[in-house]
Amino acid sequence: MAHAHRTARYQHLLRQNPQHPAPSLTGRVTVANVREWKARSRAYDEARLRLGFVTATALQRANSALNLKPGTSRILTFARY
Repeated sequence: MAHAHRTARYQHLLRQNPQHPAPSLTGRVTVANVREWKARSRAYDEARLRLGFVTATALQRANSALNLKPGTSRILTFARY
């Protein structure tokens, strides 16, 4: 299924139920399954963004791997051996 079709599908589902859950990774963890889950997740996020349910900043913060709050970053120093 193309990205545009996935996004349109999620927009339809989210209009009917704004609390529609995000796609989940089910079954065996394979490269193909993860790729499909990521594609569905991107379409779901884009649909939420287009419908105004979330801002781009909030979406980026929620999807960030580091999830740092502004002003909390720090420089780490490592011991030398």
